[in-house]
Amino acid sequence: MSKNLIYLILIVMIMFGCNKKYSAKACFNLKKDSFLVNENFEIKDCSKFLKGDKKLNASVLYDFGDGNSLWVKQGEVLTYKYVEVGEYVIKARIGFPDGPSNFVEKSIVIID
Repeated sequence: MSKNLIYLILIVMIMFGCNKKYSAKACFNLKKDSFLVNENFEIKDCSKFLKGDKKLNASVLYDFGDGNSLWVKQGEVLTYKYVEVGEYVIKARIGFPDGPSNFVEKSIVIID
């Protein structure tokens, strides 16, 4: 393979793929911000992980603030419940451990 062809391939790769930036946006929705003890409620994930404008399959780590955490696929709806009264912070994180990532958190109250 000639040097010119190798340079051409490298230039095309740089221009059309290798330099696309990753972006991460953590997002989730709750119907309300207070729930009863042992009440099942839905968390609708709306997180996105992109390379350029292309959506990539990624997992989102949820930390429920009560010692439990869970990995889900972006866009999933998960069900959760708390077993003790209190104020909790739900955190969602998407991205690379040492690269582009994003997190969001919301406080909720669990009542008797």
